[in-house]
Amino acid sequence: MASVRLSSATMTSSLAHATMVAPFIRLKSSAAFPVTCKANTEITSITSNGGRINCMKVWPPVGKKKFETLSYLPGLTDVEIAKEIDYLIRNKWTPCIEFEVEVRKTEK
Repeated sequence: MASVRLSSATMTSSLAHATMVAPFIRLKSSAAFPVTCKANTEITSITSNGGRINCMKVWPPVGKKKFETLSYLPGLTDVEIAKEIDYLIRNKWTPCIEFEVEVRKTEK
């Protein structure tokens, strides 16, 4: 019986130690923290291309001999360029945006 009394006394002291720690209630409200970001309402952040493009690469034009662009074709109208790009997309090819490094000045 003495051992029973000893174990019950040990359990009582264990419960007393357990209740000395503050119980976890919940996380603090986020209202206590300062707001450091604002809503992004710029037009560039809300636009979408409808998911047609899945990758884009930037290719440095300096010192390269070949590009995946339309520069090898004769002069095209805007409608003809649009048809060429539609053809590339239909074949699941990735059209490349071409831009010049320096502006050429035309002589008068």
